[in-house]
Amino acid sequence: MDKLLDVQIENYRESLKLTQRAVFFGLLIAGISYSLAYIGKGEKLPKVPFLSIEFTSIISLQVTLLVLYLGSGFLSWFAINNAYKNLNSIQNIELAIATSKYPCLAVTNPWFGSLLAGALLGIGAMLLGSIYEFNNNYQKSLYFIAALPYWSTLRVGGIINSWDKRIESRE
Repeated sequence: MDKLLDVQIENYRESLKLTQRAVFFGLLIAGISYSLAYIGKGEKLPKVPFLSIEFTSIISLQVTLLVLYLGSGFLSWFAINNAYKNLNSIQNIELAIATSKYPCLAVTNPWFGSLLAGALLGIGAMLLGSIYEFNNNYQKSLYFIAALPYWSTLRVGGIINSWDKRIESRE
């Protein structure tokens, strides 16, 4: 096999691995955020493991989770776009189709993708709604900024999932 082709395939796989890690991190943040809803008044807030960081208020923890959520979303968006570019650069059609089948959580069918979208996109609204009081449409538009990276990630993942059908329709 050609060295350039090896590099393209390896870059595609590594980009999907990075995407998957970022999506898992987003899901972890979602789980933590949902569990915060059950913390009662007066209970001690969780500490960040390994760093011994304590939060003084629930708002400071939520803002930290929101920043991590956004960072994870933008990382997954960057990585899946990189994977898509690498897949497009493979000239051999059969090899590109076979490479597109590399398993990844974000490259999935519409049914599972909708469940994943619900978990990932809903958490942005919940975090923003718990931090800010939305009084007008401008403030409500912040949610779309928070949801955009994950929505775009899942959109590109859907395109990669149907790669073989897209190639066949071009021929």
